[in-house]
Amino acid sequence: MGFAYKIISAILERILGNVNVGFSLLSDGGISWFMFALSAYVLILKVLERENKVFILILSLILSCFVGYDQTIGDFLYLSRIIIFFLFFLSGVLLKNFDFKKFRENNPKLLILAIAILVVWLSLCFFELDLFYRFRYLFTGRNPFFPQIMSYGPATRLSSYIISYSMGFSLIMLVPSNKLGQLTTLGKNSINVYFWHMHFY
Repeated sequence: MGFAYKIISAILERILGNVNVGFSLLSDGGISWFMFALSAYVLILKVLERENKVFILILSLILSCFVGYDQTIGDFLYLSRIIIFFLFFLSGVLLKNFDFKKFRENNPKLLILAIAILVVWLSLCFFELDLFYRFRYLFTGRNPFFPQIMSYGPATRLSSYIISYSMGFSLIMLVPSNKLGQLTTLGKNSINVYFWHMHFY
């Protein structure tokens, strides 16, 4: 799927008039990284099938917090993103049998916490953008630590995880359980939507 995406993207770029069409076999900054990362995660979990996944999660967190010191890491083989986002994939595997819907129904007060987290983060993004915008590279997963944060890189990476998990929790708490028409239908085909959306755009 990742290679198919690259090929279709290159063809469309040429049709749209771009004479300098690029094609990188094993790296790029586009959205095809996700398909290669998913493949890597499936293979990694197959190899580690019988291992203690909580222990692996902790090791993955530690590695992710320090991998940014390697200035050579980046888009090649999608290695940076595979390492940094593995934590989220493994969290999903560990929580696959967790009933979020029931958890939300049994803990209605958490809705207030979810709204508060969302409001605080949106407020920071709107009113303190100059302060936080320099940390945006931490959320792409494809960049090593930049000089300004080198002395406290692991702490900033850990902070980005806390923010991401908090926002994920908030959205899970706030998204309604009932069907939302076409939006729900699209949600059932998220890989297809992910594959085609940029081409339509």
